[in-house]
Amino acid sequence: MADVVEEVRSQGPAYTRETIRQITPGLYNSILKTIVRLPVLGALYGKRLIARMGPGFTDRFFFWDDNLYNAPGSFKALCEAIRPLGRCWAAELTIDVAEKPELPKLAYDSGCRDLFLGIESVSQTAIDGLDKWSNDTKAMKEMVGRVHDAGINVMGAFVFGLDGDDPSSFDRTLEFIYDTGIDFVVANIIQPYPGTGTFKDAVAGDDLLPCASCPAHSDVAMDYNWPLFDGAHVLVRPKGMTVDQLQEGYYYFLREVYSLTGILRRFRGGPFDLPRAASHFARNYLLSRYGMIKTAHAIRRRGVNPVGTEGAAADEVSSAGPRHDRAQPAAAPQREERPSIADASNAPG
Repeated sequence: MADVVEEVRSQGPAYTRETIRQITPGLYNSILKTIVRLPVLGALYGKRLIARMGPGFTDRFFFWDDNLYNAPGSFKALCEAIRPLGRCWAAELTIDVAEKPELPKLAYDSGCRDLFLGIESVSQTAIDGLDKWSNDTKAMKEMVGRVHDAGINVMGAFVFGLDGDDPSSFDRTLEFIYDTGIDFVVANIIQPYPGTGTFKDAVAGDDLLPCASCPAHSDVAMDYNWPLFDGAHVLVRPKGMTVDQLQEGYYYFLREVYSLTGILRRFRGGPFDLPRAASHFARNYLLSRYGMIKTAHAIRRRGVNPVGTEGAAADEVSSAGPRHDRAQPAAAPQREERPSIADASNAPG
């Protein structure tokens, strides 16, 4: 670890409280992100990191570590060290941080206002396939509630196309989100990045779709069609649904969760809390634009229509017969076949 720290130091001058005041925010933020994104570096070298922040430089920061919560002791020490700064911060954590109710409260007292939690799926079968031992679907609602009770916003991250997912996964995930009041949502389709277990399993099972490979006519010297590895394209044939059901169901999910009604259902503030409402809607709008734009691009590239739109894409698929890069055609999940959560909540019983 010492070698890593020295390497980071060698890439720039020795910053002090005095020199921090003289550099631009962009430069310092870049340095900060480089440091904290290294595994557990923030916890191991918290005092040194805090000393380099300098008083009055910025009012908020984000720990760009895949999981800042590596152990209760180090996380608690980091929160206690940050608290005197009086600044807002955010981080990526596993949801088991809420197993100890005092930790979210301690984080809030130290300035934490947003946590990015990798919930991944509402299916325990899918979670088990990821070997993510920190996630227990039976306790997830309670864990999210504890973070909210501490006063911290939750950005929930979800993945579709996992083993255990089926066409009902989209509505079940929406129901979970609305029940828990998750403030912000990020969702992606599982991606088979080379070298990962997902990639190896897809290759071994002959489930890696041809579109994931670089087209033969391409003049770019690369093995994979990297522009499609954006989280919005289906690159692995799913086991519980067709390729088109996954692609279109993903679009349906984003459209529902980021609709005006969906955003309103996730707002936890009071009817007259206008500043909080403005922030909630603005941040959700920005997230929705990113997700919908990249997904619309994915669907156009595949030549299929988004769920609920008019068109003859399904007929074209049927007339063309089965193709190697998609599962046997099946009817896309339409609104009337798969009622929305709003309709389900009004059903008797």
